[in-house]
Amino acid sequence: MRRYHIHILIAVFMSLLLGACRTTSSSVFHEFQDTFQYVHQDFTDALSAHEPERLRSREYQANLNELRESYRQNARLFRLRDTLRKANNDAVLSILNGDYNAAQRALERSPKNLENSQIQQLHALARILKKEHSSQDSLLNTTTASNSNKNYNSGLVFWNQKNFGNAEAALSLAIQEEPKNTLFRITRGDFYYSQGKFELALQDFKKIRDENNYYGIQAYLKTGSVALAMKKYEEAEENFKYYLYIEKKKNIFEAHLGLANALYGRKNFRLSEKEFRLAVHYKNHSAFAHIGLGNALCSQQNYKLAMAEFERALEIEPSNQFAYLGKAIVLYKSGNYPDAYEAFKNAKTAVDLNNPEMTDVLLCRAITCQNLGKERESNADFETIMKLDPESAVPYAALSAQYIAKLQFAKAEELLNQAIAKDPDNDKIRSNRGNLNLYFEKFEKASGDFYRALAINPRNVSAKNGLAITLLENDEMEKALSALDSLIYRNPSKAYLYNNRGIVKAYLGVRNDMEHNQNAAGKFYAESLADFNKAHQTDASRQFYYVNVGNAHKNINDFPEALKNYQIYTSKSGVNNMSVIYAAQNNKKDARKYFDIALQLDSGSSVINYNKARLLKEYFGEMRASGKSESIQQSIQKKYSKDGFITMYLYDGEFEKYTYENAHFLPVHFQNDFEYHYLPNYKMSLMPFTGIYFKSTKKKSKQVYREPKVYSPKRKGNVICPPL
Repeated sequence: MRRYHIHILIAVFMSLLLGACRTTSSSVFHEFQDTFQYVHQDFTDALSAHEPERLRSREYQANLNELRESYRQNARLFRLRDTLRKANNDAVLSILNGDYNAAQRALERSPKNLENSQIQQLHALARILKKEHSSQDSLLNTTTASNSNKNYNSGLVFWNQKNFGNAEAALSLAIQEEPKNTLFRITRGDFYYSQGKFELALQDFKKIRDENNYYGIQAYLKTGSVALAMKKYEEAEENFKYYLYIEKKKNIFEAHLGLANALYGRKNFRLSEKEFRLAVHYKNHSAFAHIGLGNALCSQQNYKLAMAEFERALEIEPSNQFAYLGKAIVLYKSGNYPDAYEAFKNAKTAVDLNNPEMTDVLLCRAITCQNLGKERESNADFETIMKLDPESAVPYAALSAQYIAKLQFAKAEELLNQAIAKDPDNDKIRSNRGNLNLYFEKFEKASGDFYRALAINPRNVSAKNGLAITLLENDEMEKALSALDSLIYRNPSKAYLYNNRGIVKAYLGVRNDMEHNQNAAGKFYAESLADFNKAHQTDASRQFYYVNVGNAHKNINDFPEALKNYQIYTSKSGVNNMSVIYAAQNNKKDARKYFDIALQLDSGSSVINYNKARLLKEYFGEMRASGKSESIQQSIQKKYSKDGFITMYLYDGEFEKYTYENAHFLPVHFQNDFEYHYLPNYKMSLMPFTGIYFKSTKKKSKQVYREPKVYSPKRKGNVICPPL
């Protein structure tokens, strides 16, 4: 009986002891559940509203730190180490702190943990928040909450898998289920934008612009980007400006960059430069901001600063083709065609052959190739320009210069006719066609082109020179001489002006000679020879001036010197004039011989045919058709011929080089990054620990305040200091 009572007492004692020490972990765990629910709700609201910066707010961090501290105190009481629950709880706290990598590491420490369904869902959530798009569909299946969210997430998965038909269907279904959901609407707008369906994208963006939330504000930025893509630069400018006016804006760099591109598209280069500089200020490491700034500077002919921006862009992105494109334009403008050609090669795919805005770029590349003798490449670019801009005269004019350089004047004239039809008020094109008409001896047509060119630009030297030649051919020698005197006074370095004035004075000398005014004739002959020599001294490369020098000596009957000059530069004109001298000297055999040689050089020359026909008739008694010689019966050459044979003078002129002073317009380029915002189920919970934990029953001792002891220093030695 006594032993029985002892057992009862021991049992009661143990139960009291365990009652004092043991409690369930859940009773303690619920002490900080309210804090967890509050923090979790803030986390969910922040991510759903796409405002992750709220996770760094002072209030949120204070509540999160309180939750952490409560959790640590609770976990410290347990002797048993629950790996599964600890991994879950550590991951939850890491996710709430925005450290998704730490959460994933905590869950993956033990492979056995991933067999638990709750751990699997938490692991999938961490990967989604890290924006890991691999196997996204399987992850979302475990984390999707509502049906509309499921359709929305499925649409993003299909989009990511390039299954565009199902993506559009799923996103549209999500919008049908929640028509007022701005995230669904703006995402479908992004989808339409990526597919080039700009009108549909604008409809979605404009429907949510008035919503006072993150996506409603972002819709202005998106609308501006779509307007840029549609080349509606004015509408783009309005939307970007409004976005920058809003207080809650976040994408300041993107807005300034978009506004800069809109202003550039409107060719307001000065204001676009200002906006590009602001974009560079906000994100100096953006290659496209530097490229845009370089484009704006290039369009203002500030090539040195533009080159610096393109080089900076290439430092950031060494293979950026748009940076190479801008660099190529600057090198082309500086005349460095070899380096420009290499830069164009590096920017090959940046040149869109279907974009009409690329005509200026293609023109620069075509002329670069033309100057390097790469005709096949230049002709291909000229043909592309003709297709992109059928009303442009530039490619026809530029191609005509190529054929003029190759002495293919008929083809050059055809192209100039087309160029004038498209740009009738271009004085350089008019002047060049006039010079070609001089070559074809169409003096009346040439005169019309020169008069029209001078009406457009009274300072056109080439047109004035050509007009003087037509005046001479019209036997208005004094007017021609006056015009050339004025031109030489203002342009003393142009050799062809001296040459042509020498021809005028030579004819004046012949006219006075025929009028038996020997003094005046001798004066004009001497001045003519002086002008020809001056022309040759000014430009020694113009070897055909020797023909005119020979003519000057012929006029004063210095035949040996004349023949010597004709032989220096062998041409149909020089050979014809040699024949004329031999005919004048009654050397019929050599005259006929050299006329035949001249005809071998140019069988269609009306002058040579006329001279030979005259020679055969007068000296050989042969009657032969003179071809087109009738057309020259009233020419000044025939009119002022002392011996009946025509001496050929060689006019000189200058074909205008086409310069394109228009502001270079490079392609409007901008970035529009589509960011996927998945909507997973943010549901997660802390797992309470299980097992025995021990409360400390030791009462905290009450601290008693005690007065500090004051120790006086011990005396050393026997010396007593006197009191002060």
